[in-house]
Amino acid sequence: NIGMILFASLAGVIVGLGVILLLAHNWQAIPRGGKLALILGSLLAAHGAGMWQIRAGRRGLGEGLNLLGTMLFGAGIWLIAQIYHIDEHYPNAFLFWSLGAMGLAWALPSVPQAALACVLIPVWCGVEGFDFSRGMHAGPLILAGWVATLAFRLRSAFLLTVAIPAFFLSLLFVLFNLPCPAHAHGGLIFSVLLNFGVALITATYLWPRGGGFEAAPMILGFYGRFLALGLIYLLTFPHFADDVLPSAWNQAAFSVKLYTVVFAALAAALWLKVAVAGRRGQTEAPPGDEWLFPLAAAWAALHLFLPVIHADEWLTALPFNLILLALIVALMTRGCRQGLRGPTAVGSILLVLLMLARYFDLFESLWVRGLVFIGVGVALFVQGLIYRRVRRTRLEGGPR
Repeated sequence: NIGMILFASLAGVIVGLGVILLLAHNWQAIPRGGKLALILGSLLAAHGAGMWQIRAGRRGLGEGLNLLGTMLFGAGIWLIAQIYHIDEHYPNAFLFWSLGAMGLAWALPSVPQAALACVLIPVWCGVEGFDFSRGMHAGPLILAGWVATLAFRLRSAFLLTVAIPAFFLSLLFVLFNLPCPAHAHGGLIFSVLLNFGVALITATYLWPRGGGFEAAPMILGFYGRFLALGLIYLLTFPHFADDVLPSAWNQAAFSVKLYTVVFAALAAALWLKVAVAGRRGQTEAPPGDEWLFPLAAAWAALHLFLPVIHADEWLTALPFNLILLALIVALMTRGCRQGLRGPTAVGSILLVLLMLARYFDLFESLWVRGLVFIGVGVALFVQGLIYRRVRRTRLEGGPR
C-alpha cells in the first residue's frame, strides 16, 4: 500500500492547494455564513470520507482524503480569522495546524499526517524566529518526542527520514534566534550541531539488532555522517573557521549554553557507552576512522574557552584539515581493503573537495598546484586499481 498511500497523499495536498486557491478567488462573493459553512463542511466531508475509506480497508485513499482534510483545516484557520477580523499572532496558525496533524498522526495512526507536521513545525520555528526574534524550544521537543517516537513505534523509515532533517532545521532556527551577541553564536551553534551529528553516528552502534526496525541505524548513520562531515569540511576554511568559532562562552545566553552542554554530554555519554560495549564484545566496535568525529567535536568545543587558539586563523583551521584528511585516508583504505563501495566513494569525493578548497587559499604557486593535482589523481587511480582487484577477488571466491 506504500505506493497508493504516497500518490493519494500527494494528490490530497495538491487538491487541497487547488481548493484553497479557488476559495481565495471567489471569497468576496460568498456571504459570511456561507463561508463558515463551506469551511466546516469541506473539513468534515474530507475527514469523514477518509475515515470511511480506512475502515473499508482502502488505506491509501483514506490517507489521501484525511491529508486533504488537514490541508483544509490549515486553510480554515486563516479564513476564519479573515471572516471575523481576528488580529492574532500569525505564527500560532502554523502551531495549531501542526498540532492538528500530529493529533491525527497518533490517532489513526498516520505517517503522512506526521510528515506534514514535520514540514509545519520548522516553518513555525522559522517565522517565530526570523519575524519575531523568538527561539521556540518546543519545536525540536515536539519533533523528538512525538514524531520520532511515532516513527519508531510504526517502524517507518520514511517518517524517520523526514523527522531528522525537520528536527535539525527547527533546532537551527532556535539557535539562530536565541538572545545572544551575534559573534557569540557561531562556535556554540557549530558545537551543538557537530555533537548532534556525533550522537546520531553513535546511535547506529547502540541500536539493538533484530528489533524489527533494521532501517533505523542506516538512516541515523547517514544523517549523522553527512552532518558531521559537512560541518568539518566548512571548518577547514581558515577565514570561515576563525569567524564562526569565537571564544564567547561568557557572553552567551544561558539557554545557548544549556543546548551546548546537553548535546556535548549526550554525544560523550553515547560514545563512552559504545567504547565500553565494544570492548566487552556486546556490540559492534566502530572502525578507527569513526573516532575522528568526536575528536573534531572536542576541538570545536575548545574554541569556546581558549582565546589563544584564535591567534592565527590557520591555527584554528589546521586541525580540522588534518582530521578531515585522516578521515579521507581511513575511508579510502577501509573501502579498498574490504571492497566497500560506500567508504571508497565518499573518501574519493572528500579528497577532491579538500584539494579544490586548498587550491584557492593554500597553494599559490602554479607548479605546486600542478603537483597536488597530479598527486591526487595518482592516488585516486591507484585506489581504483586496488578496489577493483579486491572486488574481483571477493566475487571469485578467493585470490588466484
